[in-house]
Order: sequence, then C-alpha cells, then structure tokens
Amino acid sequence: MGRVYDCLVLLSLTSSARPQPTIVLERPLNDDQAFATLQDAVDVAADLGGVIRIGSGTLHERNIVASRPSGQIGSFTIQGASDGSTVIDGAGAPGFFLDVQDEFPSDAIISIRDLTLRNFTATEGRGAVLTISTVREANLRSVVMESISLSPTNPGGAVAGIEIATSLFSRISECRIVVPGVGPAIMSSESFVNALNSLFRADGAAVETARGASVINCTVVGALTGESDGFSNFGFFDNCVLVELPQTRAVIENSVVPSTDNPDGLLFFTDVIVGDPSFVDASAGDFRLRADSPAIDAADMDFYDGEFALASFFDANNDPRLVDDPATPDIGEGERAFLDIGAFEYQPVDCRGDVNLDGAVTDSDFFAWVTFFTSGGCP
Repeated sequence: MGRVYDCLVLLSLTSSARPQPTIVLERPLNDDQAFATLQDAVDVAADLGGVIRIGSGTLHERNIVASRPSGQIGSFTIQGASDGSTVIDGAGAPGFFLDVQDEFPSDAIISIRDLTLRNFTATEGRGAVLTISTVREANLRSVVMESISLSPTNPGGAVAGIEIATSLFSRISECRIVVPGVGPAIMSSESFVNALNSLFRADGAAVETARGASVINCTVVGALTGESDGFSNFGFFDNCVLVELPQTRAVIENSVVPSTDNPDGLLFFTDVIVGDPSFVDASAGDFRLRADSPAIDAADMDFYDGEFALASFFDANNDPRLVDDPATPDIGEGERAFLDIGAFEYQPVDCRGDVNLDGAVTDSDFFAWVTFFTSGGCP
C-alpha cells in the first residue's frame, strides 16, 4: 500500500507541476474571456474575432475546426507564450491541429504565433496538420512543427504539414516546419507564399506551390515544386541554403546550393556559393551553421531590407539576426554585410568548451576557465 500511495503522490505532484495552459480570448472594448478548451475559444473568435492567448505549458487537444456556416469567418489570432513554451500535443493519435474552412470566401486574416505543434498523426481524411483556406491572408510566425507522423491505417498519408489556400497571400517567418515522411512541409494551392527566416524540411518536396513563392533567408531541405505550366509558380530564393535544387522555374540569388546543374533551363543563378553549407549535424536534424560554414557573414542585406523582413529580428531558432562573427570576413552585400545565409544565424560562442578559442578543446581550456572564473567571468 505504501508504494501505491507513493505513486499516487508522485502523480499528483507531476500533475500540479504541469498545469493546463490558460486559454483567454481578448477583444477590444470587451472583458477578457477564459475558456476550458481551445475549440470553445475558436468557436467564439471565428464569429467575433480577437486574439486567443494560450499560456505556458502543454495543451492536449486536436481536431479543432474554425468555421461559420451561417456567414463569413472573422479575423482571429492564436498566440502562445512569447518564450516558446506553449505546446499543442496531439498525443500521437490520428488527427489534425486546426482546420480553418469557411463556407464562403472572406476577407479574414488568420494568424498563428509562438506555438509548437507536436505528436500529430496526420491522416488521409484531413490533408494537413494545419489547414487555412477560403480567407484572405494567413500569417504564421514562430511556429514549430515536429514529431509529425502518418497514420499506419492511412498509407496515403497527409498532403502536407501545412496547407494554405488563401485568396491573397501567406506570410511565414521564424518557423521550423519539419515533417519527414509526411509530404511537403508547406503546400499552397491558391496563394503566393512569402517565407522568411524559416526551416522547411520534408521528404521529397519541402515547399509545393502553384502560385509562386518568395523565399528569403530560409533553409530548405527538400525541393520546391509547382505546376509545369503558367508563370505564377515561379520561385525566388534569396539568401537561402538549398539542400536540393528547385524542380520548377526559379531565380536563385546569393544562396548556397549543391550545384548549378540546369538541364531543363528552368533555373537562373546569380552570385551563388556551390558546396557544402556545413551544418552542425544534418543527420540529427540540426541545420544550424558550423563555424566553418561558407554561409556565415555572406548574405545580401538588400534582399533582407524589405518591409516584411525588417519586422523580423530573430532567426528560425529564435536567436538574434545580424550577429557579426569576428572570426569570419564580412563578404556579404549591403549596409550590414554580416548577415548570414539561411534560416539560422551563426552565434559565436565564448567560454564553452573551446574556452581559449584556439579551435580545439584541451586541458588548456580548463585552466583558461579557472582563470576566467577567479577573475570574475569571460573577458
């Protein structure tokens, strides 16, 4: 009985240590409204609009639908904690996170921010873990999608990690969309895709678009695909790390690419770096840059100077952008020639392992650490 009691106490302590995240709907000129479930909050927000704020912690909820059969859907935002501590966990069961499906096309803007979507098992019945369609605009910022799998009973699998079919365009920034084995990380059948400071990783096509894409300072593991006819599916890649070359017409500028092979004449290269981008550990899914990467301090700041880009001060890992590595010559272009190519800004590390910065970890680093410790810290 003593062991059972101890287990019950442990379970109680564990539950109390991980409370259910708060779910609050904020609307101008109205009192904040708390909800027990995200679906309840979405039902009201889809009707009246507002910002749904989810606090820190893990919310176990799936198959959330936003719709208004009697009229057009309203603009709303779902936003987690700004420190990235809000997780929506699908518990590995078949299902999706959110499906925004309005019966009538609307002028609504749907925004998803500061959320980690984890352990969703996508099924063939719902084409993606996150679907936003029939509205005017979709904005995704600081969204992480990981540990996504296929339902074993639906070998056809999901269409994509995220499917966007808005009438105007979509903006995606500071996101990490990782869906190996599922399909495209992003699929857009209706809208032009603007992507910045984001990682897209999928088996096969990482980004699939029929209306074209502007991809700036992203790391794309997988190809860009699109329809073979029409000019609208043209892709523009600036300051990107491309592990594979696009399979549709594309302009690639100031990027790191595996080659400049162009047998079909669909690709246009300008000022590219051909070679290994030197990831920390690509086999383990770590696509940050190593200290010897040719992408460090090599981007063209002029591509990053647009209105959309200037609103983003962080990379796909929520680390600061525009960090100048003192050990790397600034070979980039523009006013600040030390922006890095790709989704991840190299962060020079002081006082870790190689404490004396001699390029090796030896016993001399220990004595250097003792010196720094006794003198009050790193110089």
